[in-house]
Amino acid sequence: GAAVESTSCSNGEPEMRITICCFAWLSLGLAHSTSAPAQRSRVSVRSTLAIEHVDVVEVQTGTVLPDRTVLIAGDRIERVAPSHGVQPGRHTPRIDGRGKYLIPGLWDMHVHLARSDLPALVAAGVTGVRDMGGAFAELRAWRDSIQSGAMRGPRIVTGGPRLVGPSAHDGPADRVLRSASDADRVVDSLGRCSR
Repeated sequence: GAAVESTSCSNGEPEMRITICCFAWLSLGLAHSTSAPAQRSRVSVRSTLAIEHVDVVEVQTGTVLPDRTVLIAGDRIERVAPSHGVQPGRHTPRIDGRGKYLIPGLWDMHVHLARSDLPALVAAGVTGVRDMGGAFAELRAWRDSIQSGAMRGPRIVTGGPRLVGPSAHDGPADRVLRSASDADRVVDSLGRCSR
């Protein structure tokens, strides 16, 4: 999916702020971009991909924007506009989206990831996840590999390892806190290592 936020432009057309790539058709990296307002005249735009005549689900207003063309350059959605107002470049690959919907990228806000989950999540339209306490070094390596394009998977946000008290059964990824000063030190270190 392509996550869409919209605001109104001065000409009344929605201006799209797009996050994430089209999961059903593409496997692109994660990015942020703001599209230009739709123009009434046909404009030729040089792009690496065009999804034409697709209905875009606009989640902020709960509406569907019919018959849109989505122009993508590299890993960025550069424009979403009414199809009659956009003419992709002559050599731009095109996907006919007639009868299909382009939805926002979905987030799963409570996961405990395994490497095998990553491509399956993207295939299901989940383009972002929040891991709630896995092996932090492994999650960070996966996150870096996904960001570099070496590995397919959703954007990973994590709070770091699970913090447990001394009497808890701790796993290999847990941090055991034995005192209040331990807690202060570990929480401070998580703020530094999660960046």
